[in-house]
Amino acid sequence: MAVGPEEDLFSDFTMHPNEMDFELVELPQDTWDIYLNMISSHANMTSIPSRCFRLAILEKKTKKWVGFILLGSPVINMKPRNELLGGVFTQTKESAAAFNNTTIMGFVIVPAQPFGYNYLGGKLLAAICCSHWVREKLNAKYDMNTCMFETTSIY
Repeated sequence: MAVGPEEDLFSDFTMHPNEMDFELVELPQDTWDIYLNMISSHANMTSIPSRCFRLAILEKKTKKWVGFILLGSPVINMKPRNELLGGVFTQTKESAAAFNNTTIMGFVIVPAQPFGYNYLGGKLLAAICCSHWVREKLNAKYDMNTCMFETTSIY
């Protein structure tokens, strides 16, 4: 019998999505990093500056992780986005601070496999990023008023 963190990742090809029951869990950084490094194809930062909200999504019936999300402070100097928004959010220190206090960025939105491929798990994770539950958690944790979610993670 195999033992190790790779056994904690979702692997049931027979489970129908209607049978799944999910729980969002904030994992400690070291645990989250172990799982993410197993399933991610890019170099992962162990820490990011400013806000950092790490979520793991657990399928409760199998007790297996189906995906991982890292949300953080937005990149203030992103020319295409700033131009799209008319530049009003980042022209001064005050407007940049206001933008930062109302925006969150998805840095990591990664499903475990086969959940990502067989169940379109990345779409569920992206929807979770925009959920009221996440907004309330961010607002409470960082004393902010989250109004906008952005990511370059789903390119």
